[in-house]
Amino acid sequence: MLEPGFVIKDQRGITAAWLTATLRASGTIDDAKVTRLNVAPFQTKALSDLYRLQATYSREVDAPGSFILKLARNGGASATARRRRWKEHEFYSRVAPTMTDPPVPRHYASVYDEVAQRSHLLLADLTESHWRSPAPLPPTPVQLRGAVDSLAEMHAHWWGHSDLHGVTAERNARWIEARADGINDRLNPFFAEFDRHLPRSVVVALSTVAAAWPGILEHSARMPLTVVHGDAHPWNFLTPHDAGSGRVCLLDWEGWSIEPGPHDLASLIALHLPVSERRAIEDELLERYTTRLSDGGVVGYGAGSCRNDYRRAVARRVLSPVGLWSRGAHARTWWPALEHITQAYHDLSCEDVLEPGHANVEAAGPSRFVTLSPHLGTGPE
Repeated sequence: MLEPGFVIKDQRGITAAWLTATLRASGTIDDAKVTRLNVAPFQTKALSDLYRLQATYSREVDAPGSFILKLARNGGASATARRRRWKEHEFYSRVAPTMTDPPVPRHYASVYDEVAQRSHLLLADLTESHWRSPAPLPPTPVQLRGAVDSLAEMHAHWWGHSDLHGVTAERNARWIEARADGINDRLNPFFAEFDRHLPRSVVVALSTVAAAWPGILEHSARMPLTVVHGDAHPWNFLTPHDAGSGRVCLLDWEGWSIEPGPHDLASLIALHLPVSERRAIEDELLERYTTRLSDGGVVGYGAGSCRNDYRRAVARRVLSPVGLWSRGAHARTWWPALEHITQAYHDLSCEDVLEPGHANVEAAGPSRFVTLSPHLGTGPE
């Protein structure tokens, strides 16, 4: 029988015996066993394949009858894919368990093979109780409010947490300089290929943010840090059919990092919402976020601070579509996002909150985390 600690590589490894061992290892069942297992392809993603597992047990047990299994994609993996496999495993094995009831699907196993750089993740199946808009259709106001609540709950728990204090020490002059160089390495060839096609407003936003990048990083290093999702687009949230008996859950923690909370808001609202929808609900969502943080125990973070930090986060996210392009995304993917975020940048006068940067953060020695690994504080781009 395949032991639960081994990574499942393909559908052939998904057996009743394996699921029995996995559920016993997680404490979900004791001496019962899975007698029949139906395995069906559920979703194909860029870096992984998802399967829906429906289990029958040898006797009545207090355990789910259905699961979602996420397998790392077969074949050669890029550096991004390898990093994200590890990061999602780290989130489910070390970050989520520290929270009493995190706003994520319950997980039953998270296994990562460091040598093979493969992983699998066994999650609760929420397909019957939750829903989401089909991408790229925009979410409803109800979905957006629930998504903000979910982010605020996660952010409030980790806001200024002692395990995150070492991140600031690592964000010194060398770190800022290296990341600023990386921005120019992507932006220059992007301009070389598309400059003549881009509206002037887009070119101005990209150029201004790139020039201010060291200052943006310096300021973010001084802000309260928390655990952020890093890719909080509307279609990564699952909304309960019955709002009175469930809450929104956030999927796909492959890009999580340690950053100021408004970075997730910029992704959810400014990067992905059509301009008219964003303008109609943006202020309401920012106010809701601030209120939910306060409800979660965050003190001294008012609406004004949140709005300015959100503007800085929008400015930082202006360069995210360029990052998508540099990783091979088609224009049909990065152009709508670039159009949305640059319009938000100008609507909110984000240039007014940018600071000239000189990478003058004092160099510091290596840091240590109590719980989280130090190289996770890389942040979204």
